[in-house]
Amino acid sequence: MSVLSQVIPLVLLIALGVILQRLSFFEEVSFKRMQSLMLRVTIPCLLFTAFAAMQFGQGQLIVSAGMFVFMLAMMLAGLVLYRVLPVIRHDFFPFFLSTFGFGTVAFPVFVEIFGMENAAPMALLGMGHEIFAAGVFIPALHIYYNKSGAKLSAFLSPAIIMVALGAIFGIAGLAPLISANVFGAGLLETISRVGGMTLRLH
Repeated sequence: MSVLSQVIPLVLLIALGVILQRLSFFEEVSFKRMQSLMLRVTIPCLLFTAFAAMQFGQGQLIVSAGMFVFMLAMMLAGLVLYRVLPVIRHDFFPFFLSTFGFGTVAFPVFVEIFGMENAAPMALLGMGHEIFAAGVFIPALHIYYNKSGAKLSAFLSPAIIMVALGAIFGIAGLAPLISANVFGAGLLETISRVGGMTLRLH
């Protein structure tokens, strides 16, 4: 099956969602609940499935580290531009360059088009991004706007927890062992199916 044949249904689904939203088919609260479901449940399950099936090596860790460094560079560039260019007055600009929906948009779309079996490169970038978001971006926002230290909850988001668990599964090779048990196989399949709901809810 060609990439184009995978992209066309995706584009049509997105267009259908836009049309239904314009027709007020869903209430605003429904969108907020779906967004919360994705961020707290389906996307973490999608990330876990990708990492649990991955075989980690030095090269993979370098990819994640590279993504982390890139995001850090974008944040530092935002800080420099905010200081240097007098036309930039919005106080959120220092964080703007390192703000994008990698986990909520790029990863689910990539998996939908290319399949979970090809998700490893994108998942590795996602790990670097999630570590940056939890370890740098969110704490920096708390300190900048609330003038207080970062909350522990920033490091315990569902996505971070599931990425960590998935990485442990992948590094230790636990997925095949758990799959050998009928209940373990059922649990992993359930997590995979919940993660597969992500794009349908997007």
